[in-house]
Amino acid sequence: MKPRWMITVLLPLAPLRAAEPPKTTFIPLGESSYRFDWEGEEGRTYFAQYSTNLVDWFYFPEVDQGVVHDPLDMTPLDGGNLPLPKYFVRLKVREHPTLDPRNADFDNDGISNWDELTVYGTDPLKFSTAEDGNPDGYEDTDGDGISDQWERTLIGQSADPGSLTLEDIDPGDDFDGDGVSNLVEYQRGLNGWQKDTDGDGYGDRLSLDQKVWLKFDETSGTQAKDSSGENKNGTLAATAAWQTTGGIAGGAVQLHGGSDAVQLSASVLNGAGDLTVSLWFKTSAFPASQALLSAARTSQASELAVTLENGSTLRFYTGGGSSVNWPVGRSLANGLWHHVVLTRNVVTGKAALFLDGASFGSPQTVSLGTLSVESLVLGQRHQTVSSYVSAQAFTGSLDEVRVYSTVLPSSSLAELSGPGDLDRDGLPDNYELSLFGNLATLAGGGDDLDGDGTDNRHEFENGSDPNDWYNGQPPVITLASGGGQTIYKGERTRNPLVFLVTRSGTPLANAPVDLSHLELIGGIESPDGSVSATSLTLRTDALGKVSVYFKAD
Repeated sequence: MKPRWMITVLLPLAPLRAAEPPKTTFIPLGESSYRFDWEGEEGRTYFAQYSTNLVDWFYFPEVDQGVVHDPLDMTPLDGGNLPLPKYFVRLKVREHPTLDPRNADFDNDGISNWDELTVYGTDPLKFSTAEDGNPDGYEDTDGDGISDQWERTLIGQSADPGSLTLEDIDPGDDFDGDGVSNLVEYQRGLNGWQKDTDGDGYGDRLSLDQKVWLKFDETSGTQAKDSSGENKNGTLAATAAWQTTGGIAGGAVQLHGGSDAVQLSASVLNGAGDLTVSLWFKTSAFPASQALLSAARTSQASELAVTLENGSTLRFYTGGGSSVNWPVGRSLANGLWHHVVLTRNVVTGKAALFLDGASFGSPQTVSLGTLSVESLVLGQRHQTVSSYVSAQAFTGSLDEVRVYSTVLPSSSLAELSGPGDLDRDGLPDNYELSLFGNLATLAGGGDDLDGDGTDNRHEFENGSDPNDWYNGQPPVITLASGGGQTIYKGERTRNPLVFLVTRSGTPLANAPVDLSHLELIGGIESPDGSVSATSLTLRTDALGKVSVYFKAD
């Protein structure tokens, strides 16, 4: 057998101090196995390395501190399971006060000592193991444009981390399903394993491509802070005021018509092509037209605008004075919050409306080009680039105004309506509260509370009552047969009393009917006799008829 050599070397690291190096011991444990140990000292952390050539050194997965530690047992074999002819061990010492040397980061590269040893395979005492100027973990060894550290963190969040390697992380995939690819999340400083990296209640997709985001949660001053990161703050003008409570999410801004406005930087829209405009408004005013947003240039006062006409029609000026409109078929000036999203798609030449949490109507064809904007305002309609049409000033509240330089996907549009639909049932909360005082009665937009064949969402869109089968139009109820019968004590009528329910002469099928006896002593029974009470609620048959029996006491 070839001779085996073991060399033990102590290499203290800065900061140095005048102290004896620790005494080390090397004890054979059996065939090709050894134990390496040393006398530790409080305040010192120890790392052990091995080498076969005194040039390339590798760390043992071990970090020890102070006097008490476990010795290192080793069996140095080659790939053929044969003893190595040479094997060297050395001890590296760091004087770095810490209570947790494993989770400490001695080289300040953002990775714990233990992860460097066991996950990254980098030097826990060297900021840039590769000496490329990048901290350890920020290398991109698989060349996919994403750092190894970011990919390893994502792998650690997967259901089966042990089954994935760096090569398995595709930059084009969307690990967390938030609509943003892994590569874009990495490039934008987002977490690819969290749908909502910043915890603002919105998915990461809504953090991208923003031109402005005004929350209107201020309580004083005239500056409306831009939360998009673009520093496009707004300015309140005239008597515009903060509404500190009662907004769709926190506060809002109140505009009183006249000269009230929120002035924005023209750069929010200038040069824009594709576009998404999202805002919440609340009003009880019914002018022929009131402006929610308006953008103008010197030669075109209607470069882009969003207006509410007669309380029930939304008009979108899409560029160069061209406009499209959507008659809503119900009042939007009812004192409730409404969410409007308008998109402008230059490629398809379509403008689309998303209203109160759902797509509305059909996208409309328009001629679209690049916007040229010199003035942008909320709550006023431009007459010229520097003046407004006072008769079209908005009276009411605005909240959560956002502009994106892209056409957002439908999933993101639905998410934008989230603050106004806390129970996520597809119905605006303020609508539910105005009817029932709670969010539980209307279980969901697809349900049909009153059983009239129109689901709750369409009742909302139609402006009809989801709790009234007749929707405010009383029926005509007549006794079709069964009158004039004689009954005796304890008996019920020989024939049923048949009532016909009609509206405008048309029988109403499946209509609910409440039947009660008011004067006679007795009760009423269902046709099959299974239910007997002083009052019953039954539904008409296919012919619009409902039948009951009267039973005397």
